[in-house]
Order: sequence, then structure tokens, then C-alpha cells
Amino acid sequence: RLGMGLSSDFSGETHLALLATHRMTWLNRWGAELRTDAQVGFNNSLGIELYQPFEAAGAYFIAPRIGIASDKRNVYRGSDRVAVFQINSRVAGIDVGRNFDKYGELRLGLEGGQVKPRLDTGLPILDPGDVSFNHGALRARLLIDRLDNASFPRDGWRAGAEITDSRQGLGADRVYTKGSFSLEFVRSIGENTFRLTAGGGGKLGNSNLPAWDQFQWGGFLRQSGYATGQLAGSSLAYGQLIAYRRVVRSGLFDGAYAGLSFELGRVGSPLLPGGPEGTLKSMALFVAYDTFAGPVYLGVGRAADQSTSIYFNLGRPF
Repeated sequence: RLGMGLSSDFSGETHLALLATHRMTWLNRWGAELRTDAQVGFNNSLGIELYQPFEAAGAYFIAPRIGIASDKRNVYRGSDRVAVFQINSRVAGIDVGRNFDKYGELRLGLEGGQVKPRLDTGLPILDPGDVSFNHGALRARLLIDRLDNASFPRDGWRAGAEITDSRQGLGADRVYTKGSFSLEFVRSIGENTFRLTAGGGGKLGNSNLPAWDQFQWGGFLRQSGYATGQLAGSSLAYGQLIAYRRVVRSGLFDGAYAGLSFELGRVGSPLLPGGPEGTLKSMALFVAYDTFAGPVYLGVGRAADQSTSIYFNLGRPF
């Protein structure tokens, strides 16, 4: 499977991703699968996972995995971008889990590897130097998805949660526990759809999150009005109500939509001082169309502090 993602807030930076997934199925009589995911663009990654059920019709599985990634992180002070970091990582892990029919899965696992932050552009005082950090953690992840459509759902719900417990006994240089969750409910009345989402995360315990594993927020339908990734901190809480209406039906795809989004968010302990604080309010207007390459969005967002951005997205923005 091939795909592409593209987003721009017309502020001078465009996020482009070329995506590819390859699956080899039924490698043995228990239904093993080998999956390879690759991404090239603003962020680059390669991940390989061997999914092995304990029996062909069983719900339980084991999944060893390896991955490498090179992600860019923009750092803002207020509305000014002051640095761009490159976060290079190599991680290997193994999960055991349980499938819940077609609707989701629970995974528990171990992972370890190395994280190396590097200053791409910015003031030399922000340069971390030639350092790397060992990573070793326990991870638990739950995902249940009962939405009836990936791009423009009209009914259903979705829930997810993840906990990462970085431990010195597993080789980690930084000891911390990070948790996050999300909930989503969708209902329709005729051609009108209402989508309510809430979520957040932060540290669990007293240890602070490292800079490379903090939450990033901002962008189209993620606190619209702010630049993509403008808001960064050690905790995040958000809520959103999206209302959209199908205005054009299509015989091949879902058609065209017009929508309105209302958003609340709070980013705690910001990475750099001087950014927006307290409860952030924003809204967005958008039109969208389903295409063979994925949903296309054109929207405008405005925050309560008068920050305004225009967005173009190819692919799901949330």
C-alpha cells in the first residue's frame, strides 16, 4: 500500500510524507504476518514487525519489532520558531497482546534502544552537543475503534490509552513514566455529523519527561490558529467538538463536507517560557473532499489570542 500526507499552514514550512506499507501474510500455519512500514519526508522512519498468533484462530499473539526514525521537532518561544531539532532513534521491542475481534487490541511489552537529539537550526546555546541517551521501558497500549469510517465517520466511538515506564533497570538513562489517553464519540442526524473528542496526558509520578518525549500540540484541528507543533510541554489536556455536513454526494468516495470545529486545550510546563498559557480557545472552518489519495482539507483557524492560520491538508489531520 502506498500513500502520501501533506500539510501546510502557509507560514513557510510544508510537512510532506511519502508512505509505504508491505505485508506478508500466512507465513506459517498459525497465521504469522511480517509488516514493514516506511516513511520519507519531513519525518523519516522504517519499522518492521513480526506478528505471530499463538494459534491460527486465537486472540493472543506475540510481536517482536524493530524501528529507526529521524523526526524533526520545531521549538517555539511564543509565535517565533527559535530552533529545529532532529531526534534520531533506534528502538527494538517485543509485545504480547490480545485482539478483540476486529475492533482493537491490548499490548504489553518491553523496548530498548537509543535516542540522539541534534540541533538542526537555532542558537548554539541550545545545542545539546554530541550526546545520546539509552532507552529502556515497559509499554502498555490499548486501542478500541468502533468508528464506521476512517476519514469521515458518521457513527461510533474510539478509545485509546498508552503508558511508557522508562526504567534504569532496563538500561534507560532517564527514568520517567508517561501516560496518555483519548476518547472520541460520533453521532449523525441526517447529513449532519457531530464529533466529540477529549484526551490528554502527562507524567505519572515525580520524574519530569525528557525534552524529546514531551507533548507537541498546535495545527489544523489540533488547536487551530497556531502553527503545527507550536505548543510543547510536559502535559496536555484538550477537548474538541466538530460539526460537519455532507454537501456533495459521490458515487465512488464519500463526497464533500463543510465543517466547524471548537477547541479547548491546555499545555502545562512549556518547554520554553513565553508561549501561550492557561486554557487555550480556538476554532476552525473547513471544507473537505474525499479522494483516491485520501481526504483533502482546506481550512482557516483562529485562536482567542488573535493567532490565525490557513491550512491545507492531504490525509487525516486527527
